[in-house]
Amino acid sequence: MPLFFYRLDHQVAQLDNPDLVRVHLRSVDIAARESRPVIRFVHADPALPIVDPRVFTIEGSCDGILLLSYHTRLYACNPCTRRWGRLPPLHVDNDIIGFYGHGPFNKREYRVLYHPKIQEPDRRYWIFSLSFLDQPVRYIGRPTNLEAIDLVLAHGIVPSYWMPPTTIEHRVHWRPQVAQDNSNVLMFDTIAEAFRWIPPPRQLEGTRWVEVEGDQLLEINGMLAMTLISQTLVDVWVLQEGEIFGGSTVLVVSQERDVLAQCPHIILQTDNGGNVLKFYTLAGHLTVLSRYTLQESLLMHAFLPMQQGDAIDGDPPFLQGP
Repeated sequence: MPLFFYRLDHQVAQLDNPDLVRVHLRSVDIAARESRPVIRFVHADPALPIVDPRVFTIEGSCDGILLLSYHTRLYACNPCTRRWGRLPPLHVDNDIIGFYGHGPFNKREYRVLYHPKIQEPDRRYWIFSLSFLDQPVRYIGRPTNLEAIDLVLAHGIVPSYWMPPTTIEHRVHWRPQVAQDNSNVLMFDTIAEAFRWIPPPRQLEGTRWVEVEGDQLLEINGMLAMTLISQTLVDVWVLQEGEIFGGSTVLVVSQERDVLAQCPHIILQTDNGGNVLKFYTLAGHLTVLSRYTLQESLLMHAFLPMQQGDAIDGDPPFLQGP
């Protein structure tokens, strides 16, 4: 289910208590055309500016588990089981670029892929395991056999809170990065632990074929898809066998043929004819669509030991607030 925030309007915040941090994260059930609370609290914290966009950030989402940063703290949380856990603050000195599961579902290990925040184009990559918190982080360097990919990796991958990757089975995918001179999709094989490229789709412009740099990567029925949005249509390419994108022109982003559209201050849900079916808005707040979705799960995990009432020493009061 897509996730969005109700964020307090800055003008309202100036008139209110400046020491309060308000977090209101919700999911959208597109079929039912309704939103549901995921995480919601009001927390007194004078150390945090109320309009700081990094106050509460989604760093990743996998199998119903949200990876969340809160100022200098990092947490994992399953809103369905109402369990959460503290993690080392990887996001403070590093950019988290991926959060994924490794192995069969009943024995899955959850991992975080990251690289340091440095100015020089010489970034190296590390893996942290949520499932085995007693193990040290693993250094993997820049694993690739192509010099062009090594250059891209050295400049760094955009943090996942800004450009969430799309994970299909054991592969994590990103849109083209800043240092690329082509439109290839960057892919990390979580089994081989190596980066490589997938050629982008092509479309005919006049008499020649040109590569498409899509607006978004997403998963459709277990396959990687890329979208290109114009004023009237959404072009969708789906990765076929042999890692070739096949294309079609559609105006569908869900099985219900509904579309979520970010507008100033609000989110609209429309049908494929453009008819508005639902407004998502809250007085005094900005409605901000995140780039993440939540797959609900009731599985229990040892690295999520905390329950309601366990918040201490500046922890956010998960799942408790008004």
